Amino acid sequence: MDPNSPTRDDLISSKEILRRSGISRATLNNYIKAGILPKPVVGRPQDPSTSTKKIGFFPQSCLERIEWVQRMKREGRSMEAITGMLGLEGDAGSPRSMPPGPPAGGSEIPREGARGQPFHAGRLRLTVDEISFPSYLLNYDFELIWVNREAEQRLFKGAVKQEDLSASQSIFKYLFKWEFHTQVANWRSVLKLHMAYAKLVKVSKTWIAGLFRGISEAEISVLEEIYDQVSPVGNQTIKENYASLLTQDGLSESFKVTSILFREGVLFIYVPLEFK
Repeated sequence: MDPNSPTRDDLISSKEILRRSGISRATLNNYIKAGILPKPVVGRPQDPSTSTKKIGFFPQSCLERIEWVQRMKREGRSMEAITGMLGLEGDAGSPRSMPPGPPAGGSEIPREGARGQPFHAGRLRLTVDEISFPSYLLNYDFELIWVNREAEQRLFKGAVKQEDLSASQSIFKYLFKWEFHTQVANWRSVLKLHMAYAKLVKVSKTWIAGLFRGISEAEISVLEEIYDQVSPVGNQTIKENYASLLTQDGLSESFKVTSILFREGVLFIYVPLEFK
């Protein structure tokens, strides 16, 4: 294997994928062809007694992707719709880069979410900098890839700094920050809001333990508990929720939270309702 490829410990054989997921080899091949799964790394099987000389290996995350596809099929979605939700047009190619995560999105927004970068929907030209309300953009690993100053000040209470975005970008890490906890009394409800979106993509909670470097056992326990409590949000392109931030001094600020699902991630816009 290429020395820059994932290690064998990070991979799972095609045989194990078939056994654990219950799909057929024909279905597996179709998923690869459609770009839902990456092309396998070919290597020798780990069992020396087998007569097979070569076998395909995939990233462990392929199991989660297959579970999600199966769930979408159970809900009545066609394969054409599913590949459209993933923004796929052909083979995924490299086994190191899974296709973008679900769900569906129509308009495109730049992946880097950089200030001043436009996206287009027909003749419409907008930039995220034109949003005056507290807003931020998450990718489907639920990492912050853009946040405006209003969100830093009114939502994250100054806990998010632009220079921090070169390190761990997980939204959950920022919601566990001490600065946020000391000012927001109902921080668990904010975690629940984001976990409901994460559960739309993450069909098991195995990803939580590796969410960000330095995550504690207590934080893992809290997130796993919340994962079990919440239901995944619907996969509508535009969705509205309501959220309140209760400060430690008893004040409350309420928002209508509009989320817009793009191929590259989820944009959250918080429109203030009232301040008590």
